[in-house]
Amino acid sequence: GELTVFVDGFKGLQGIVVHENVIFAAAKGLKAEKEDSGAVFKIPILPDGGAGPVSKITKNKIKKPFGLGLDALGSLYVSAEEIELEKKIKDAIGKIALDGTLTRFASKLEKPRGLAFDGSGNLYAADDNGGKKGRIIRFRAPPPPLLTIPAFTKQNPLTVAGTTEANSRIDAFVNDSATPITISTNDGSFSFALHLTPNDLQLTIKQ
Repeated sequence: GELTVFVDGFKGLQGIVVHENVIFAAAKGLKAEKEDSGAVFKIPILPDGGAGPVSKITKNKIKKPFGLGLDALGSLYVSAEEIELEKKIKDAIGKIALDGTLTRFASKLEKPRGLAFDGSGNLYAADDNGGKKGRIIRFRAPPPPLLTIPAFTKQNPLTVAGTTEANSRIDAFVNDSATPITISTNDGSFSFALHLTPNDLQLTIKQ
């Protein structure tokens, strides 16, 4: 097929992921910027097939980002030499929420590079420090939480209860909100309250 440049101007461009009408890219920065601020960027694909404006979606500095992966619920995962959170974490994989918030998913690996998800939600990472022991590691997806929730209710707020694996974090997104209700559970049981709008509720649970 015909080769064309879709968008340029990146420094240290590594992983890309295409999702619907958006391209996400992991790079050290943009050529137009004086300082490198490693990040994940978003480029809309316009109706005419061209590229929209490039914007940075992550808030934390990502030193030498490499691979990108996208899970079934829309969260991005990025592998990097170092991620700055409360403290710097090295040889890590970070999870990026819909609002750009970055959290640690895994750290103290060898040299995490390419990322990919299978159909069951398990995450695979190429982890290779340049020697002869390059490996592919797998992070198993937890089973879906079990919820106790009625099909119809007049209760407002509504208490949603459930069970999942011990020592899990639950993110609940109401009506496609980018900011989740986050619950941590030690024994696997959890509950949270939802403020409802009549005849309008969509609830997505991420673990």
